[in-house]
Amino acid sequence: MSGPPGPGPDPRVRLADALRAMTDRTVASVLEDGDVVAAAEAVEAVVARLTARAGPGKRPRLPPDATRPPQEFFPTSPVMGIINPVAPPVHLEVVDGVDGGYREIRARLNLGYAYEGPPTWWPATPP
Repeated sequence: MSGPPGPGPDPRVRLADALRAMTDRTVASVLEDGDVVAAAEAVEAVVARLTARAGPGKRPRLPPDATRPPQEFFPTSPVMGIINPVAPPVHLEVVDGVDGGYREIRARLNLGYAYEGPPTWWPATPP
């Protein structure tokens, strides 16, 4: 098991982005069963490899660091965590407050198909 990320990009960000894309394709795409089975087998193999290589315990979490980019402030958060694949891809930026007020964090995100709720349109008569 590796420790906290060192200098440079954390490879967990790349993995989380790939898993978000896979989730979106899984939810949004019309796929043949054979392709879904093949994908499931590939994912299961990756999980087995990661499980075999993981050390005991959980990865340590560093305390928040205000000098780092805001996306890294809570990296494992299920709401905005940059390395948490269930978190939507939130882009944060720190900006000066209005009229010289306190600095603010602004968020921008696009909730793709995987984050949509149930349909809101219903036909006038049931099928």
